[in-house]
Amino acid sequence: MAKRFAFLLVRDFTLSPLSLFIDTLRLAGDEGDRSRRVEFDWQIIGERGLPIRASCGVELLPTKEIGNPEDFDNVVVVGGLLDTNRALSSEKEAFLLRAAEKGVPLTALCTGSFALARYGLLDGYSAAVSWFHIKDFRAEFPDVNAHADSLFSVDRGRSTCAGGTGAADLAGYFVSQFIVGKRRKKPPRFLSLIVFETPGTCSPSEICFPKHRAAR
Repeated sequence: MAKRFAFLLVRDFTLSPLSLFIDTLRLAGDEGDRSRRVEFDWQIIGERGLPIRASCGVELLPTKEIGNPEDFDNVVVVGGLLDTNRALSSEKEAFLLRAAEKGVPLTALCTGSFALARYGLLDGYSAAVSWFHIKDFRAEFPDVNAHADSLFSVDRGRSTCAGGTGAADLAGYFVSQFIVGKRRKKPPRFLSLIVFETPGTCSPSEICFPKHRAAR
């Protein structure tokens, strides 16, 4: 049975992490470029008929109404601009909190880690945060073990990534847990990416400034 991912998009979400994460699942989940949802399935969760605006201005419609989070194997919060007054609607908030209560694994892409942390869902967990936001994150959420020296982090039922192409790396990690053989290596080849499947892979700040590593 296909592993099911539910996506909660914040207002002014970042489009690239969403597309890279889903395309990694899409390419690994079927033979060739047929794009059938054989190994993985995904839905954008939201209120019927209400478009969700990305930070670039593109609007997406939900593919599934808000329902039972236990219908999914993972709930993914896709972050975006941080100056939005309310990142998630009250209905999406309730869906996320029910998922946490029922033990559904939670994932945050880009600044989705801010959303999880604001509900206390990262307290006591390790979280990968972009070097650009790490100072603000630590100041606001001292109970989270936040670090900016890796592309993504997986800590028990919480997975986080710093954003950008790190979303493909995190998706590649999930693929590696369920797929063996050539299909596991297909997404980075099709997307022309170098993908790391291991938590703790260094972030761009370490690659560009090896003598000034982002503080853990």
